[in-house]
Amino acid sequence: MKKIILICMLAITLLLIGCKQAEQVETQPDVPVEVPAQEGNGAEDAEPGKIISSMKCVEDRIQAVIKNTGDTEATMVKDIKVILNGLLVVDPVCEKLTLAPGEETQCQDISGHIAIRTGKVNSVQINLLRDRAIEYVDCSEEE
Repeated sequence: MKKIILICMLAITLLLIGCKQAEQVETQPDVPVEVPAQEGNGAEDAEPGKIISSMKCVEDRIQAVIKNTGDTEATMVKDIKVILNGLLVVDPVCEKLTLAPGEETQCQDISGHIAIRTGKVNSVQINLLRDRAIEYVDCSEEE
């Protein structure tokens, strides 16, 4: 009988120690993201080999230049997928929706119907067939 009571007390002690340690687990604080300065506003600023360039916030939109770096024709939404803060954009506003290899287009609103995070950093991911680019744009400094 004493052994059973001793085992129960030991089990309760271990359980309480485990609960106390679980309460002490700390979450990581938000880490600020360094966003490189983006200047310019047109396709002439596009960097060779980059899918997305010249990205900036203007009012409640994100503007950018998107380039087809592949070797086949690509169509927006079908072959070129824009993902804003983890959400697929199905209606980006761009000058051209079909791009030949090496061709680029100016997008006036790559966020489409999805609201951007005003005053915060937004994540923009472009998937082009097998290529992917992820860029961050700081919308706290709107133009």
